[in-house]
Amino acid sequence: REVNEENEVEMEFLSDMAAIAQSAAVSYRHQWPHPLVLGRMLEAYRAKFSVGYMDLSQSGLFKDQKGIGAFLKYYQGFDFCEPPEIGSYGKNDDGMKQVVEIERRVANLLGTKPPKLKDIVHQEGAKSKAKRHDSESDIQRYRTGSGTSGGANGGVNGSSNG
Repeated sequence: REVNEENEVEMEFLSDMAAIAQSAAVSYRHQWPHPLVLGRMLEAYRAKFSVGYMDLSQSGLFKDQKGIGAFLKYYQGFDFCEPPEIGSYGKNDDGMKQVVEIERRVANLLGTKPPKLKDIVHQEGAKSKAKRHDSESDIQRYRTGSGTSGGANGGVNGSSNG
């Protein structure tokens, strides 16, 4: 059994090395940008789930359209390049699926519907708006000197008669 596992690891190593050599050859032939430079550019797109032809073209890192096409064609077969599935609760991953399932079960026990993403966003927006309103009120009190630290006549600027 151990011998089989060692053979499997060795085979994976050889196939990985072959894939690296193939990638380097295709990259050289189409003059793709250096992987570190391209990686930094892609990190700037954190809000995006996938990057397409126009994004790569606008980056200015590729020599020509043919190189961009070859890049997309080469990497389209990799699982990590597929855009994620977007469900009613946003981007689904295994942890989120578990949360959604727990929320569904709890809602079922309580006889209610589980919250949807738009409901959660609306609630968070209302909380944020209330906090913003409170902050604006505090700032207004601070400016007028009617805050708790300034007293009725003074304020924090030292103009009180004390």
